Amino acid sequence: MSSLSTDTVNTVSNTHRLSRSVVWRYSEFLLVLIAGSVSGDRAVDHAKVLHYVGAGVAFPTSMLFVCLQSALTYRLAKTQGEYNMGHLRCGMTLLAFVALVLSGVFFVQESFMLQHASAIFEWVFCVIIMLFYGTFAFEFGGVSSDTLMVLAKGGVQDPSSRDCKVDGVGVGGPTQHQPENISML
Repeated sequence: MSSLSTDTVNTVSNTHRLSRSVVWRYSEFLLVLIAGSVSGDRAVDHAKVLHYVGAGVAFPTSMLFVCLQSALTYRLAKTQGEYNMGHLRCGMTLLAFVALVLSGVFFVQESFMLQHASAIFEWVFCVIIMLFYGTFAFEFGGVSSDTLMVLAKGGVQDPSSRDCKVDGVGVGGPTQHQPENISML
């Protein structure tokens, strides 16, 4: 088997494995969104059980998502910029974990002040998670129509366009192509 066909098979295999990973990650993300909307749309005063069930699903699932995403960032990192992003995401994951644990510890206390501290730590957790999602802007900043076409075709890539990875996560350094402007909401 020639090296070109071996590279093509490896590219297709890696793309298939990455596609399955993406499907699982976004399925988990969808669960977080649904549970978060159940929790966030229901005030504790009006639907206490539904609010707590939504929060009980959303917070641990969010924590699982950021843990898996941090691990995946390190696994796929090839450049120093990507490793730095992995460090940032791990730091944010640890901060989110501490905020979640403190929120849970304070929540079960009978003190009025500690229950308010629990609510504050819930919001700190949510802000950290939203900032974590913001770190994806660096990865998706280089997505172009060429990237989408490669994914749509099943991951088969032109041999001349392989190994075009640049050092840096969307910042600094020359890029191989001009990314399209995608408006982000």
